[in-house]
Amino acid sequence: MRMAMGDDTVTRLAVYYALLAFSSLRLNGLNQQAIQLKILAIHSLSASAKKEPLSLAEAAQHVAASMLLGSFEVGSARTIKRNSISPLILLA
Repeated sequence: MRMAMGDDTVTRLAVYYALLAFSSLRLNGLNQQAIQLKILAIHSLSASAKKEPLSLAEAAQHVAASMLLGSFEVGSARTIKRNSISPLILLA
């Protein structure tokens, strides 16, 4: 939680959005808000990867955001399989 609320960097935003996306997925299942938050996290990660060099704290935040997004993908795949829904429906 400290990584998501600490300094004012793009990597912090990536952790923040990834945490919100994962939380939304766990609380409400796969929904449009969770997908939008995931996209924001990916955009933040992309922007932070272009910044050189990353500090040690930023690198740790980068890894944390990536791990949360990986967990999101596993959780969303389970939700899709369990409910037999198409993720494309959510983006419409």
